[in-house]
Amino acid sequence: MRGVQAPRVRRSIATFSLMTARVVHLIGTSHHYQYGVGAKRGKTACTEAQEGAFREFVRSKALACHAKVIADELNDDGLREAGKPVSVLQALANELGLRHLFCEPDRTERAKLGVAEETLIRMLALINDQSEAEVQAQMDEQFRIRETVWLQRLASLSVWPVLFVCGADHVSSFSARLAANGASVRIVQNDWQG
Repeated sequence: MRGVQAPRVRRSIATFSLMTARVVHLIGTSHHYQYGVGAKRGKTACTEAQEGAFREFVRSKALACHAKVIADELNDDGLREAGKPVSVLQALANELGLRHLFCEPDRTERAKLGVAEETLIRMLALINDQSEAEVQAQMDEQFRIRETVWLQRLASLSVWPVLFVCGADHVSSFSARLAANGASVRIVQNDWQG
């Protein structure tokens, strides 16, 4: 007599629902705080005081939620372009003895995925006389592609909870994407501003 076989379980690498409890604490902000002192948003640069306040805010939230990982929407390409050896969150994770994870696809990955920069999308929209609604639809699709990569990278983790820091424009869409894939999401801050 043959033994009973367990049913096969199909699981997407971006799906948390069949995994153990996954909690993601989400902080939205402007990327120049993630890069630190001197990094610019438009014409305004991140100051020492702002970097310190951001670092302390994230530190307090990481400790309060017992984070095992600090992840963020940056990558090594962005750090090089900003002239930074490490991000504020990398340094903080190191200080706290936590794992750090970059989730944003790098330039090569973005090219393979067909992800375009917002400036290019807007420039082409201007040339092609596209409406703001058409531009927003293209931006939403770019967010979907990138946020799916973030999900895949988070799904590969074996330790939880995670404190995830991303651009404020992603908080709503990424929190919904996380929840739709079975993660428990806690929005800590929609848009931290120094």
